[in-house]
Amino acid sequence: MDEATDPANQFAFEGDERPIVDYAEKARADKRDAFYKQWDTKNNPVNRNGHLWGVKRSSP
Repeated sequence: MDEATDPANQFAFEGDERPIVDYAEKARADKRDAFYKQWDTKNNPVNRNGHLWGVKRSSP
């Protein structure tokens, strides 16, 4: 963190051209989004406090 926030290194870094996809995180987030899309409504919002979303590897 010291190196990344040192003003002397202002132009020492460059970002990647494209993202790396974390497929486990994508699967987790896709399930989360589908759940809230189904159950979260304007008149009856889902209380998301304490929600933890896991992921497991499925069989090939």
